[in-house]
Parts: sequence; C-alpha cells; structure tokens
Amino acid sequence: MEWLSAQRQAAHRFFREQYGRFVRTTAIVFIALILLTFAAGMLLPRQAEAIVDMFSRFMYESGVLDTDGSVQAAALFLSNLRAVALGVLYGLIPFLFLPALPLGINAMVIGLFASYYVQNGMSLLTFLAGVLPHGIFELPALVLGIALGLCLCRGLTDYVRKNTKGVMVPLFLNLARVFLLWIVPLLAVAAIIETYITPVILQWFI
Repeated sequence: MEWLSAQRQAAHRFFREQYGRFVRTTAIVFIALILLTFAAGMLLPRQAEAIVDMFSRFMYESGVLDTDGSVQAAALFLSNLRAVALGVLYGLIPFLFLPALPLGINAMVIGLFASYYVQNGMSLLTFLAGVLPHGIFELPALVLGIALGLCLCRGLTDYVRKNTKGVMVPLFLNLARVFLLWIVPLLAVAAIIETYITPVILQWFI
C-alpha cells in the first residue's frame, strides 16, 4: 500500500509540474471541436448522417455492439483502452504531435452524433442522458490519454533537439503511472456504466 501511495503521489506531482498544462489545453480544444462539429452537422445534415452510419457499422464490426444494439462491457472496455493507448503511442513520433488526430476524430464523432439525433427528433437533453452517465468517466480518460501522448511527443521533441540527458526514463515512468492509476480505472467504470446503467437512464427520456 505504501508503494501504491507513493506512485499516486508521483502521478499528482507530475500533473502539477508538467502534465497539467497539456490536460487543460487538450480539454479546451476537445470541447471547442465538439461544438464546432455539432454546428457543422446541423448545417450539413446529409454529410453528418453518412459519417454516423459509417461509425455505427464500425461499432458493430468491432464487436462492441451486439446485433440487437446492446453494448458488451468487456469489448467496450478493451476497444476504448486500445484507442486511448494508441493515442498515447502516437506521441512516440517527435515533432508531429499526432495524438491531436484522435482528439479531433473523437470530438467529431460526438458532435456529429449529437447533431444527427437532434435533427431526427431527439432532444439534446435525451442525447446527453445517453452520453453523460458514462461520459463523465470516459471522456476525461480520453482527454488524459491524448494529453499523455502530447506530453510524450513534446518530451521526445525536446530530447531530439537538445539531447537532454536523464529526462526520458522519468517521463515514461510518469506516463505509465497516469495510464495505469487514472486512465484504466476510468475506462473500466465507464464501460460498466455504459453497459448496465446508461440504457436504464436513457429509458426515462424516451
């Protein structure tokens, strides 16, 4: 327990000293992109519908959804975990800041889905009821993961430019702490809520 407490303290210290600014910037950009894509979807409904259909087919083919549309908790958790992990690993390529790409894609999906359902007669409140119960855990995990990738990319870029010694091993350790202690638990809770609780809450609004 003392070891685990020390790891948590190290993760919090990493957040205060280095990682926090990436999280704040990522969160602000993420929210802005959701709002922009929602507005774009309202202005371009046909294009929004095509993208929503494409993403829905992907969800079925990936095994996250059953044929009846229900969500599988384990498949959902693993799918989200893989997506967030890839967002972090994109940061291994210096200079390009590739983790910004999945950030934009996820924001686009949320914004376009919202516009699609609103244009098809669903109130925005009902849409939020279907997203927020698990989203309050899943979306922070996504933001934390993308911010980890951006932080990693910045660290590697500085390392390549300045050949700074002794910084990469502590950085990788801190990335692992945040991923295992913060992101994985958030995604696990989100998968359980999305499978068993969100559908019940959504029924109250339909």
